[in-house]
Order: sequence, then structure tokens, then C-alpha cells
Amino acid sequence: MNNKIFILALLSSHSAVFASSQCSNFTGEIVQKVSFSEAYNAVTPHAPKDEFETTEQYNSRVSEQKSPSQLVIYRKPDIKSFDGKDLIFYDADKGVLKISEFAFYNMNIGAHLFSKYNTPEIDFDFNSMFFHSVPFSENLVSTDNYVAENNFGVKVNVRRDHVTAELLIDPRKKGTSVPLFKNIYPYSLSSRENNSVIGELKLLPNEAKTVKETSFLAFVVEPVNPIKFQKVYTFPEAQINKPYEKNYTTKVLVAHIKCGLWLDKESRVLGSYEINFEANR
Repeated sequence: MNNKIFILALLSSHSAVFASSQCSNFTGEIVQKVSFSEAYNAVTPHAPKDEFETTEQYNSRVSEQKSPSQLVIYRKPDIKSFDGKDLIFYDADKGVLKISEFAFYNMNIGAHLFSKYNTPEIDFDFNSMFFHSVPFSENLVSTDNYVAENNFGVKVNVRRDHVTAELLIDPRKKGTSVPLFKNIYPYSLSSRENNSVIGELKLLPNEAKTVKETSFLAFVVEPVNPIKFQKVYTFPEAQINKPYEKNYTTKVLVAHIKCGLWLDKESRVLGSYEINFEANR
């Protein structure tokens, strides 16, 4: 009983501004979150129906494969962008802690290379369509060097990094240049903040500092076929004037992304955001 009173008291001190949607039902709730690795290991791909398998046999086999229909996958937020700008930032004059869309995925691991031409596991084409993809991690495994030569006989010593990565892909088509979440301010070419702020929390300075330092981000997802696979590719590729390349071994989880969540250290949802599939903005 005391725990419930504490939760209600804590929530009452937070005044939030978020777009209303079914995702808002998560706000204030404590969710059971899992890591990307845990989610990847928890789901089981369904092998397609065999030529000599009846529909009844196929349905029976699929029903026996126990796999979660919905997962809440978390990660630590990206606090700063590649150029040092804050992605979760506090306005002390207004007493508001703001979160940027890019706090959820400020990382580029070459997701555009997952096209139908080299990824038969999934039916989409990054060269002609646009999809939401969210990198969860990138880890350096090893580094080596090799000598490369172009058609004119020019040789160069190339540094090559070998990395592992985790990537969440929603295969549904979206419009070009559509952000992952809808911004709460009007779009502006001149204001970086207006281009990316998706939520605010009215907090005292000490509360805001704690949230910024200890919060998590999460995605509510529903796995869809082919559910998961692993892909090996190179991004970027080495050039004579840029003798560096990165070889990826990436675990890919395929799912419909339902909501983005901002969690406190107790996994309580501070803010919830609906995934955006507008044609264009």
C-alpha cells in the first residue's frame, strides 16, 4: 500500500506534455523491459510452410513455437550528439527537461545497406523506399590492416575495424524524411530544438538532474516475419583518399514499432511517443 502511495505522489510531481495516443496508456506504468540481446534470443522465426506440409500441420507447428507477441526493448539514451549538443537538456528558467528524438538513435551503422538486393530474408528496398530503423549498439571486436590497390596501380594501407551491432527495423513503408516521432514544436529550418524535441517534463532542477543521469529509453515492439536474422556487410568501404573501412556483423530484429518510451530508473514510464508514418512533413 505504501508503495502505491509513493508512486502516485511521485507521478503527481511530474507534469508532462506529449501527443495523445494509445501510447499514452503507458505513461505512469512500470514496464517489464528487456535488452536487445534478451529480445533477440527470446523470439523464434517461423520457417515457411513446406511443400509437403499440410496447412493443419503448419498451423500446429507455428502454435507450438512459443515466442512473445510484444516486447519492451530498452537502451541507455544518447545524451549528446556527435557534435556535442545535448539530446536531453534542461531549461532552468522554465523548469523543463526536454528530450530530443535523436536521443533514441544517435548512431549510424549503415542500415541503408539492408536492401532487397542483398537481404533476401526481408522484403523491402532501402534504395527506393524508407523505413524506420533503430540501432541499439555497436562494439569494436578487432582491428587489422591490409594493402589495397586500384586499377591504376595506386596502393594504400587500409585500416579495417571489425564490429558487432544490433539493429531494430520496422519494415512498414513510411514517407521520405519522416522523423521517428512527431515533434511537439512547429518545424523550423532555423531552430535545431524545434526540429527534434518530442517531449517535456516539468521538473525541479534536482529531479531533472536525476532523470537525465539515470533514465532509460525503450521501444514497444511486435515481432513480425522474418523476425530476426544476422547480416555481414562493410560500411564505409575503403577509398584511396580514405583508407578506412568497417566490417559489420549485425543482429537484426524485425518488428512493428508501436511506441517509444522514456523510463526512469525504476522502469516507470515518464513519457510515451507514437511512431510517425506520415507521408511527408
